[in-house]
Amino acid sequence: MESAIRGLVLDSSVLVAAERAKLTTPEVLRNIRTAEVGDAPIVISVMTVAELAHGIYRANTPERRERRRQFVDELKTHVPVKRDRAVPYIGHDTRQNSKPTRSTPSH
Repeated sequence: MESAIRGLVLDSSVLVAAERAKLTTPEVLRNIRTAEVGDAPIVISVMTVAELAHGIYRANTPERRERRRQFVDELKTHVPVKRDRAVPYIGHDTRQNSKPTRSTPSH
């Protein structure tokens, strides 16, 4: 039977727990694939990368900082970073009789 999961966006909490447990990226992905998603695509968001980078900055020892940096660098080589634009804001444009409009973010 085919999995109902079409893909998975990894949350930073999962990755922080993995890094604290001193798991490597291949170990993390193997564990997730075995338990959760099979061959479904796995990605991380740019926000997750930013949160993990903040953890590098906040590390309280040079050793921990380097271990976190290595973890994030390895993660980015194994897992695609999702860079799609956010859903456009839907609001009111006062120039057009206050009709709702959809504004498109610039690139």
